[in-house]
Amino acid sequence: MSAGTIVKAVGVKDEGELQRRLFKHEFFILKAHGDAQRTGNGVILTERDYREILYRQRAYQHLLTGMFSMFSIVFVGASMNDPEMRLLLNYIADAYPQDSGPNHYAVMAKEEITSVEQERWFKDLKVQLIPISKDDDYAELTEFLVALRAAAT
Repeated sequence: MSAGTIVKAVGVKDEGELQRRLFKHEFFILKAHGDAQRTGNGVILTERDYREILYRQRAYQHLLTGMFSMFSIVFVGASMNDPEMRLLLNYIADAYPQDSGPNHYAVMAKEEITSVEQERWFKDLKVQLIPISKDDDYAELTEFLVALRAAAT
């Protein structure tokens, strides 16, 4: 990926595009709650919406399981207390041995997490919390995203 490359965002209802990008190992951003700017793509907000996408849309369920079990996922701007996210992470943790598969990462405000929480997230779900400060309008987040982009090239 070159410095001028635009990273493609893929919505939850773009199963074909998501599968193609995973197969080709292409970097992308998953809009796990849908895309309000795309007609017909819908937005996933309620618990009922989550159940529909996770339990009734098998392709999406299998793609998510594959993503989480084969690739490191970086959560930015996601609530790690989202019940459906926790359900998925617990499902993956229960389905595979703890010492297998990739680690995942979540960028979170350091003012909102404790060292005990950091330890539990990693030990229970293989999610390493990356603490950033709210100071300077999350300036550290920009630095992190620039470094992540550089690492992906």
